[in-house]
Amino acid sequence: MDSETVKPIVSFQDVEVDYDGKPVLEGIGFDVLPGEIVGLVGTSGSGKTTLLRHLIGLNQPTRGEILIFGERLNQLPHTARAHLRQRIGVLFQGGALFSSLTVFENIALPLRERGLQDPWIQPMVCPRPFVAGLPPDAAPL
Repeated sequence: MDSETVKPIVSFQDVEVDYDGKPVLEGIGFDVLPGEIVGLVGTSGSGKTTLLRHLIGLNQPTRGEILIFGERLNQLPHTARAHLRQRIGVLFQGGALFSSLTVFENIALPLRERGLQDPWIQPMVCPRPFVAGLPPDAAPL
């Protein structure tokens, strides 16, 4: 893949983030090209979560621009940012499942939040535990 002809799916351009006037991220710039796998590593409090919150459009940077799939996040209305977030997957460290819910219910939760009904949800959810390498009884219906 030629990086000069392929557009990045994520682009941070001189991004700065301040909280209460204190800089948290300064001069952050990077591109992620289609097919690339990127790890975000750092000590506690180094800004990893802040960077990810900005990447998925939950927060706006103090300065700089963030482009996702070629869209400038700071120029998108709230509904367009919400639609864009539906194209982004986030996996939490340690799984971060709700312990009060079954695996099925955990996987179905965002689908229900999007307004899908159970007849549509069941066939979408059932294959997911197996793809994750979990045993068949991990997602009781």
